[in-house]
Amino acid sequence: MFNIQPLIENVIKRTNTLLGTKYVTEELVNSIVMKILNKEKYECLSADIADGLKNVFQKEEKQKYAFVAFCFGRYVSDNLFDSLNDLVKVGYRTLIYTNPSDCTKKVRSKIKWLKRKRNAVIVDVSDNHSYVDLILRATECLRSEKLVFYTFMDKINVRSFINRLDAVISENDGKDVYVSSEYWNAGRESSGNGSIYQNWSLSGISGVVFRSEFLTESLRNADTNKNQWLLNRIVKDVAKESVCIYEEQYLFNKIASSEITLTDIAGAAKETILELESVNFGCDGADVILGRFNQVVRDLFRCNIDVLKKALIFTSVCYVLYLCEIHKLDVEKWKQVFCRSVDFCHTFTYKEVYGMICRILPVLVEENQTDIFIVENPEMTDIGKSRFFELISEKYSVDYQLKRSYVDYYRLNNLILKMHSRAARLTLSSVSLRKDMYYYPERHITLWHGLGWLKKTVFTPQNYSVGTIICSSKACEEGYKAHFHTDSAIGLGCVQTDRLYDEDFINSSREKVRQKYGIPDDCKVIFFAPTFRMGGKRHYYNFGIDIDELAEKLKEHNLYVITKRHHIFQEDFRDFGTDESGVHDSENGHFIVDSSFNFTELMCSCDCFVTDYSSSMYYAFILKLPIFLYATDIDEYKKGPNGFEIDYPNDIPLPLVDKPDADEFINGYYRSLSVPLTEEYLEYRKFNVQECDGKVAERVMDYISSML
Repeated sequence: MFNIQPLIENVIKRTNTLLGTKYVTEELVNSIVMKILNKEKYECLSADIADGLKNVFQKEEKQKYAFVAFCFGRYVSDNLFDSLNDLVKVGYRTLIYTNPSDCTKKVRSKIKWLKRKRNAVIVDVSDNHSYVDLILRATECLRSEKLVFYTFMDKINVRSFINRLDAVISENDGKDVYVSSEYWNAGRESSGNGSIYQNWSLSGISGVVFRSEFLTESLRNADTNKNQWLLNRIVKDVAKESVCIYEEQYLFNKIASSEITLTDIAGAAKETILELESVNFGCDGADVILGRFNQVVRDLFRCNIDVLKKALIFTSVCYVLYLCEIHKLDVEKWKQVFCRSVDFCHTFTYKEVYGMICRILPVLVEENQTDIFIVENPEMTDIGKSRFFELISEKYSVDYQLKRSYVDYYRLNNLILKMHSRAARLTLSSVSLRKDMYYYPERHITLWHGLGWLKKTVFTPQNYSVGTIICSSKACEEGYKAHFHTDSAIGLGCVQTDRLYDEDFINSSREKVRQKYGIPDDCKVIFFAPTFRMGGKRHYYNFGIDIDELAEKLKEHNLYVITKRHHIFQEDFRDFGTDESGVHDSENGHFIVDSSFNFTELMCSCDCFVTDYSSSMYYAFILKLPIFLYATDIDEYKKGPNGFEIDYPNDIPLPLVDKPDADEFINGYYRSLSVPLTEEYLEYRKFNVQECDGKVAERVMDYISSML
């Protein structure tokens, strides 16, 4: 096992500083971590104690009722022992599991008094004992037809309590389980299965009555290392006709919220993971289990809990969802569900909670479990579809995930990505990453998606990092170092461009796009890809030309225009921006807004490329395509947060259309046709993309191998 000791010491020191206490001990943190990682098994009673319990009432007749009381950890209350005393007085056998160290002096004196009673059996246990084992030992010890369970409660009137039970059981004799309708049905609307599938703690069986033989049979082969959702485990397979659901409120009060413990939280996380493992992280079973865990998280978060408990809840959610992703389970909807249940985004604004999460996470995730962690945007998966990905997957173990931006679970998702990163020897990305998304800058390589040397990016070194950045040519190295605030920029080329040399891929893309949109072979396709803009508010692009007017002129010249929104806007329009582009499909079909193909497929299918300020033009340079610039807001763009690293448009040897005019746009196409033959075009191509020669994957593989 990996060495967690230094990490635990850091958690302890930081937590006690935040809370102003000394109560967070090494033993406590170690126990929590071991429990979540399933390294700490629940204890069973020793053979001597178990045999002793079996013999206590061995020679006595069976009773109608016997009582089992859990009085340890957070299930202790002063009034509980008064009620137990009344039960013992009237002759009911009662087995009490307790831990004197959890009790006040007053309660300990009551325990001492109960030990003198012949019908009372008291066994010292702890939170770390197996509930299944304790219940099985109780059925062997007490010799009764029915078992009634206590955990904690206010004082009850024993006579009226027994009379109510007698009435219910006499009217419903032969049932296996007796439970109130309020208890059984609460939460049925949200889960579809009733509250027994949601109540996760030991208190879930408080006030429930079981037929002893049924209970023994139900738990005979149960996993003693699972304590949570105990009632569910007992009755999950019982037929409804064997359950008596009576019209009665809870017999006992619920636990006070302030008594939730770190062990409870860790136990819920651990057993959720065990449940997921039991269904091999299968989709159907996992959805049910994650639904239960979400209910637990909601219940816990409603409690009066401190910084460490909040941090442990969030950490548990992150770890559970991380494991699901490792097992190839799609949990995007669950990230959103958990985020909404407990308002992660708001809570993450508290530095104390977020700081604690970042200190606990490393304790849970072992380093070097995988070789390579690759992260990309969902709308820009060029690495995942590249020859480089095939090569690296053959040689190394690869964990591939998508980085979703502008979603309401963004901060939660970042923490989960950070866990993926910690588990890998090396992190690769096609974009810059926020520093809360990954560990170890020295183990991060950015295979930058952009090519050449054109414009500034909205890059803040305080929040983002690229580690070592791989760029499209050696001529760009020094510029990239300065721009991305990194000591290491290497001009090996862009792995995403290798596909531009694959004739089969080019021909296939061309055929698919033309077939999809019914474009005749004798017509030419112009691919228009404007850049991302960042201003006072997010907006896409103001095209400026009436689409249908342009489309009619395109038709006259046997031309089609296909455009695609910038990847940043694929998911976040509804939340963050207004589409001011005026771009839409034309009525005659000659102007197309595509949502079916990726950027590289469209690039390989076109006969001419158009952009305003996007570095995607360098992909077209690699293909030696005709290119022209359509940019009607140059002065405004220069003043914005992006701007240029070059003298635009003078440094670019391409025709420029700077007016929103349909005739000028089409004229720009014809002016571009002779451009690829010019010396200026070829020199500019060499400067910006010289290393993008179709063999980038091999060079990058060699570089990565040298690091691993």
